[in-house]
Order: sequence, then structure tokens, then C-alpha cells
Amino acid sequence: PCSPNPCENGGICADDRGQASGYRCVCRSGFSGARCQSDINECKKNPCQNGGDCVNKHGSHLCNCKLGWTGKNCEKAPCSPNPCENGGKCADDLGQDSGYRCVCRSGFSGARCQSDINECKKNPCQNGGDCVNKHGSHLCNCKLGWTGRNCEEDVNECASSNPCKNGGVCTNTPGGFSCKCASGYTGKECKKDVNECASSNPCKNGGVCTNSPGGYSCKCASGYTGKNCEKDVNECASSNPCKNGGVCTNSPGGYSCKCASGYTGKNCEKDVNECASSNPCKNGGVCANSPGRYSCECASGYTGKNCEIDVNECASSNPCKNGGVCTNSPGGYSCKCASGYTGKNCEKDEDKCKVSPCQNGGKCINSDGGYSCECKGGYSGKHCE
Repeated sequence: PCSPNPCENGGICADDRGQASGYRCVCRSGFSGARCQSDINECKKNPCQNGGDCVNKHGSHLCNCKLGWTGKNCEKAPCSPNPCENGGKCADDLGQDSGYRCVCRSGFSGARCQSDINECKKNPCQNGGDCVNKHGSHLCNCKLGWTGRNCEEDVNECASSNPCKNGGVCTNTPGGFSCKCASGYTGKECKKDVNECASSNPCKNGGVCTNSPGGYSCKCASGYTGKNCEKDVNECASSNPCKNGGVCTNSPGGYSCKCASGYTGKNCEKDVNECASSNPCKNGGVCANSPGRYSCECASGYTGKNCEIDVNECASSNPCKNGGVCTNSPGGYSCKCASGYTGKNCEKDEDKCKVSPCQNGGKCINSDGGYSCECKGGYSGKHCE
């Protein structure tokens, strides 16, 4: 019964033995009748909402919607569903043919916010930042020292962790920072140790410079002190380095000792052996060395520290006995004895009888300092002459 298709207007034929015709037509929307031959006037049911005007059509109807409404039956408001793309907001606007207006999010344009705006055309990135366009926005790749959406904010490098090392003081500057380095350091971030010993030696007066992290030290030459060996050490001030009564005189970088007699050496620590080189004891005197001095054992007839003085033996008590006359001589004396006496000091009685002064058989009798003659009979006189 369904071949050929008895159903009109696109109806679908289905076998149906319950029908006298043996088939049944399933009509498309907008048609009715056993064979779908009749157009349904949908306008009778007033399908057009919100004041829309209904116009019947063959197999359907058309709604002429009031401004701002849409949809098959004028059931849709202008902004439902939202016609605005990319997150744009829809607003009723009877002044528009569409009955709505799209308020676009930043970065989009067009009636429905369908177009991406290339923000980079306006060079929004400040302070040398590089602009990269994104869908609905842009990205600024900022130069070092700048931040913010458009690189408009200065980064305060000093605020969080101090970039200045080794005690350097950080000062923020537009787009950067500067470091005031502590003594002994240099470089942008005070990372570099200054070798104070490399250029001009800070250690004065022959001091040896040794570099160390952030500084240096001086090993001073003897006689100098201070950080830079700039101070003279007054060796005479505390404990006198000059021994044995020596007099200390300070001088730049040292001192000198004026030694007491009998001592020598830098610190007068050495005893002078006066007897070693040239004998200071004159006239045969014997020299004996002792700490800091010497003594002379003088030969007979001499005196004085160095036996340089002749002893005048005649001056005090006459060494010549028995009326002898004393004559001083270097280192000694001589006696001119009175008649009848002899010996160095005229201490000996001279035996006058040895020469037999008595004549004519007279007998010589010796006496202290003289003699007498005992004459034979018939003779007389001192010598029995």
C-alpha cells in the first residue's frame, strides 16, 4: 500500500492493517490529513511570543518578532544566549538593529567581541620591555630591574635580599641598584676582593704586605709598628735594651746604645777585654781583665790606673839611710851615700879598714860610719902618719 508513497508533503508511509487503506501516514510538522495533504495554520494557536506577528507558511509559520526579540517564536531575548564572544557582556540596546550591544573585555573588539586587539601596536611595554601579543591581552618581557604589566614598576633590588655582598650598602636606582662596598671589596656586587698589596704597598718602612679577604696585614720590619708599620717603636721607652749602664737613644726604626766604659756590642752586652789588644798598663805593669773594667799591677816605682805615674820615692820618707842623698829617677831612685856607708839605701856600714888606712903598723878599728887607728909607740895622727 505504501508503494508508491501515498503520503504528501514529505509524509512517511507505514503499513497499518487496522486502516481500511492498509497504511498510515506519519505527517511532517505543519501538515495533517490522512495523506498529510492539509497545511496546518499554526497562527491559530498564536505561537509568536512577545508581540510577534504570525504569518502562516506552507507546512510552517513565520514570526515577525518585535525589536530585540528573536527565535522561531520570538521567545529568545536579544542576549539569551549571549551572542558576545570572548567573555563579552551583552546589553539590550533597542538602538541597534540586533537589539543588543556587546561590551567587550579588554583585548577584544568587534560587534560580537570576535576580534583580538593587537596591543603591541601601541607599544605598551615601557623601559625597553619587549611586547608579545596574546589572545585578548599582551605580555611584556621586562628588562632587568623592571616589573609590572607594562614594565612600569621599578624593582627595588635592595628590599628583599641584599645583592651587595661582604657588607656592601645597597642603594636602589631606576631599573637597577648600586653598591657602596665595604673597605677591601669592589665590583658591581662587592664580590671581588681588593688586593691591597698588588699596586702600591700600604706597608711602610719595609713592611711585608699579605693580602686577605677584605683586607691585608703588614709584617713590620724591626723597629716599626702600627697597621701600616707607620709608627716608630721607641725601644728606649719601656725596658732599656742597653745593658750594663748603657744609655739608649731612639732613632727611626731602631735605637743606639752609648756603652759605659768597658762594654761594647749593640746592647752593650759584651765585656771589652782591655788587656787583649794593646796593654793599657804602662811601664811593665801587668793587666788583669774583669767585667766592664781592668786593673794594672804596676811594676815597682810606678803608680796610677795605667801605671803611668812615676813614684817619687824621695818625696815622702827618704829611703836613703845614714845621711844619704836621694835622687828620683823614672821608675826608681838612687842614693848618694855619706862617707862610710854603702848599699842601695846606704844602709850598709862600709868597712874602711879593708884598705888599711892606718900607717906605720897602726891597728885599724872599724866603727859605724867610720874607723880609728890605734898607733904604735912613737906614732900619732888620724892615720898614725
